[in-house]
Amino acid sequence: MKRAQPDSPRETGESGDQQAPLAVILTALSVEYQAVRAHLTGIETLVHASGTRAERGRLAGTSWYVALAEIGEGTLTAAALTERFHTWLRPQALFFVGVAGGLKDDIEVGDVVVATKVYGIHGGKQTSHGFLVRPEAWRTSHRLEQAARHALRGRARFKPIAVGDVVLADAASAIARHLNEHYNDAVAIEMEATGVAQAAHLTGELDALVIRGISNKADAHKHHRDAEGSPSKAAQNAAQAAVAVLRELSPAGPATAVDGHLDDHTTALLRAQEAACSALPYWPFHRDLPKLTDVYVEPSVISLDGSGLRGTLTTLLSDRGRILLLGPAGSGKSTAGLQMVGQMSGEILRGTQPPDTVPVFVPARLISSERNIQESISAACDRHLGNLLSRQIDIGRIAARHRLLIVVDGIDELVDPDERDRQITHLARHLDTTRHAAVITSRHFSENEISTFGGIELAFHMLPFDGQQLHQFVPRWMAAAGSAEPGRDATRFLQRLRHGAEYMLSSPLLTTMCLIVSDRHGPDLPVTRLELYDRFVQYLLFRRTRHAESRRQIASLLQVYGTPGDRLSDWLYDHRLELCSQVAKQYLQGDSRDLTDIAVEWIKEECEDAPWVDRWSSVVQSILVDTGMLLPIGAEVVFIHRSVAEYLAASLPGIGPDSFESTLTMMINAHTSISHFEGGGHGWFENSDATTSFLLFRCLWQGRTAQPAVSRLLAEHEDDFYTYATYWTVAQLGGAGVPLDDDAVERLFDFFVTRWYDVMRRGMQFPLSPAQYVVTLLVPLARRYPRLMTALRQFTTGLRDAHTAAIGLGGLWNSEHHDFAQAQLARMAAYEGDPGVPVYAARTYADLGQDEEAIVLAERAITAGANCFAVRDAVSVLVRYGRFDTTADLVAQAFPRHDWQSRIELAHCLTGIQHTQLAAALVREQLEATSAADKADFLRTLHSHRYGPEPYLVDPRPAYYAETIQALFDVAREHKAALLADPDLPATTRSEIAALQL
Repeated sequence: MKRAQPDSPRETGESGDQQAPLAVILTALSVEYQAVRAHLTGIETLVHASGTRAERGRLAGTSWYVALAEIGEGTLTAAALTERFHTWLRPQALFFVGVAGGLKDDIEVGDVVVATKVYGIHGGKQTSHGFLVRPEAWRTSHRLEQAARHALRGRARFKPIAVGDVVLADAASAIARHLNEHYNDAVAIEMEATGVAQAAHLTGELDALVIRGISNKADAHKHHRDAEGSPSKAAQNAAQAAVAVLRELSPAGPATAVDGHLDDHTTALLRAQEAACSALPYWPFHRDLPKLTDVYVEPSVISLDGSGLRGTLTTLLSDRGRILLLGPAGSGKSTAGLQMVGQMSGEILRGTQPPDTVPVFVPARLISSERNIQESISAACDRHLGNLLSRQIDIGRIAARHRLLIVVDGIDELVDPDERDRQITHLARHLDTTRHAAVITSRHFSENEISTFGGIELAFHMLPFDGQQLHQFVPRWMAAAGSAEPGRDATRFLQRLRHGAEYMLSSPLLTTMCLIVSDRHGPDLPVTRLELYDRFVQYLLFRRTRHAESRRQIASLLQVYGTPGDRLSDWLYDHRLELCSQVAKQYLQGDSRDLTDIAVEWIKEECEDAPWVDRWSSVVQSILVDTGMLLPIGAEVVFIHRSVAEYLAASLPGIGPDSFESTLTMMINAHTSISHFEGGGHGWFENSDATTSFLLFRCLWQGRTAQPAVSRLLAEHEDDFYTYATYWTVAQLGGAGVPLDDDAVERLFDFFVTRWYDVMRRGMQFPLSPAQYVVTLLVPLARRYPRLMTALRQFTTGLRDAHTAAIGLGGLWNSEHHDFAQAQLARMAAYEGDPGVPVYAARTYADLGQDEEAIVLAERAITAGANCFAVRDAVSVLVRYGRFDTTADLVAQAFPRHDWQSRIELAHCLTGIQHTQLAAALVREQLEATSAADKADFLRTLHSHRYGPEPYLVDPRPAYYAETIQALFDVAREHKAALLADPDLPATTRSEIAALQL
């Protein structure tokens, strides 16, 4: 069949959901169109009765839909199509986005210009005295300009632009002199904006904004700059600016709901929560870094009940009234809850989701078990959301009208075990006696706590990024951070990180920190967790742009106190790290005071020259926030992440164990107790314990001189109940940077070569195979200790699991065992017994930067009949190289050779590379060419895939899972009706198919 265009569903003249806020973005050129399209999801094609086309998609993390069109060059076309889009789609705002030539010396290629006025430069009268200029000018919409100034402050120029039907490539030409003489304040020139501006003006109601990226200097070098790719970069910058403005822009009109009314309390809560999510940068300390909503990728979770059920938080919550969400530090628990609440809030406000269930996000540390739960949540929201709330809210009033989804974040932050028990009991009783739903997050829950909340079937653990999610997240980050080629830059970054710190890729937090420090520190990436946090904190304090501004602000705040104020200013700047560390120490020890008050008290105690200051709280809060390690949320200041507080506090005396040996012993005990967790055998997630992250940092700080203690512990627990936990913990610390002496290395060698399996089979269960468990531990450890490379080689040699063997061979590649690894990978690549085996070699080749070998093997696996899971892995390899269309063609060719169960998995693959409609078309084509019995088999399979108690797919379901299912359900409904109309369909089959919920 002929492959459909990606994401081009049924053609329609309808504008879609009339309640959803819509903006139109017009572009003149293809490069401009593609730059904007990259920011949209769920794209569909709209076709006007006259044939005019647009694509409509969702701007993730907002309630906005965007209709995007490429209109071509010229003012007449721009005017006509602006009017057409206004009458057809009735947008709330219209943007004209693209490239322009710069007219001023201080406007550089790549800069963004937001037009405050649009000049038409050709108007005038030719007389015997010369040409008399009759300028025309249109001012930008005040509403859109204000949103742009707030969203783009410091990142765009707000100036007039000139428009003419001319391509200016000569700075000394007559037209250039004309511009300089009569339109001297114009900083850029392009060819269409007057048409857009005039048409918008004539509607009397359409707000319009022109945003241009500077691609050249409108001089003789224009063609050279075009050849160097500057239009692409300029278009991307303009597109990012337009997206930023839309994120800042509130849709016009009052908040509404499907039932036509939301009370003041509900409206205030939802607006504040949507603002809290959309305004929160992924790292709030730096305006130049991406926002959470620009880069967010929904993580996957796995059930702890032993069923292997996996999915996303939103899909699983729809089938359950309550979820306990566990995960190690930085796995994305809080972000997932915040993003879900923010998106639900926006959709209810805009009327695109009924207000049957109203979400409320509340940090656990702000809830009091001594108060009525609704009163306590109301008070917590007031403190957490602060001035984002337009009024004080009463959760009880909201609960009387709506079912609540209560997201309680961070039970592990309750230091007092008695308070934790009281709060868990308090919450559980409330949920048991109401209709409310809940998501409760913590690094760890005990068996008793899980039982209190309703049982193990409600407990889910955050999974690391899978390949597809990782290759969505990193390019999004690169694009939002201004990369001209985000796909290429993402591939290079991931390859560098895989060559020494693979574990960084498992966590959204660590991956993000690596992106930041790699961008600021050059190609040398950190290889240990402690080194990563060291560099990250150094970046915050001394390397980011705001660093110099921070020092000036401290001095400015205290200059009214004269010389004492100057001394205090210098002291505060020099002691910022110690100040944050002391605040972190008190916070982790359970001090419930506001962090600003803790900081004020420490400063007064430590600084002898500190004068009495009447605005201490505002001064100190500003200092804390300017460090980048804390941020204001509502009325309070919090650490950007709990693990940052743990890193800071771990370096101080007086908190936690005093010696390395005692810290290490505590880690071993924590690992042992968690590893023997009896609720379903998923004790592999050692770092889930609330204290383990802090203990790890404590060990890393203390371990620089702790080699003898490591050896003694290994000898002491050589063969007892603690053997596994001891050796695992030491190996983990060794890979993370704690130095090991020769004796410790030799003991680890003996353990992993001769005794690991005997120890592991003592009642231990793992979601990974034991072999893969060992390899993922040995690879980073062996890079630091060559002796253990031999252990890795011996271990890998005897493996039957090709996937695990490929990981081990990748670890051996850059060592003295390179020739062995090269030969073994070549054998795997040439293996013909199972088309899936070469895919494992392809993944390792891609990790190692052997791009040609990786691409060839992955493409061959898809065409050679590999099973659907191997095809999925092959797709993830090809995605690294941006080969989306080629991959879609290969999957389409392989599609007919699979059964329905596998075809649904292949449909997920296509959705993941933005080809949802191709997936639907392939399914439709197969159904049209098959028998009634095969159609019935498809409907059964799809129904079980969505509703069955044990879904076919037990691998992580990424966020696009629901999109695939929805597209296939549309096809299924069509064919269900046709199948039931077939008079020859057996009665039993007819009854079965009629009962399926599609």
